[in-house]
Amino acid sequence: MKPCLFVLLLFHCFIHPAFAQEKNDDYYKQLEEEYKKLRDSISRAHPFIPAVSSVMIDHRQTELNIFNSLITSNRYRDGNGDLNDINSRQTYFYNTIQLTYGLSAKSRFNIGLDINSVMGRIDENRNSSMFKVFSSGVEGNSEYARAVTSVAPRIRWRPLKRSYNLTIQGSIGIPTGISTKKQEVLGFSQVYFLTQFLYNEPLSKRLFLFSQLSLQYSFQRDNAPAVFY
Repeated sequence: MKPCLFVLLLFHCFIHPAFAQEKNDDYYKQLEEEYKKLRDSISRAHPFIPAVSSVMIDHRQTELNIFNSLITSNRYRDGNGDLNDINSRQTYFYNTIQLTYGLSAKSRFNIGLDINSVMGRIDENRNSSMFKVFSSGVEGNSEYARAVTSVAPRIRWRPLKRSYNLTIQGSIGIPTGISTKKQEVLGFSQVYFLTQFLYNEPLSKRLFLFSQLSLQYSFQRDNAPAVFY
């Protein structure tokens, strides 16, 4: 992606020789910002992907869950809904280790901790395999990074005493301070507040309908704006 941006910049300079160098620099920065937004729109999706557990753990019991998600893309939809090429393949493998402990005697309050990690890969070959994300070897302008990105203290609450259908879960994601170089692949490192409304509706003894609504607010940092999803 970066070489393509550089070519566009040179082309812009050629057809507009009267523009000042500062103007060209601003144009290049604008293209870089568009690339970052596109990259982060994929990498920030992590908190919404896992089908988190909505089970209320009994007093002094412990629950351990491991969630894995693999997403990949070489195209995106713009504001008009039209498909556009990224001119690369972006792939992310997310892993969440979720530990929950039953805090209250009546199974209405649980506490827990989430450990989130990610492998990210940007391949200059848009037709490359998504499974290359499991390999750190890169060629040309491809990039790869992996890191434990955040640790999130969490609380799970059953607001209705006589109903086990609705569960509310909230957590605060604390970034681990990954390097700026890795952030170029994995996205910005921000503190975020996540609230999830989880609802189970039994349809039979073996089948139920599970729905999840997630709200996330990422706090502003020096290199990243505040964002609400």
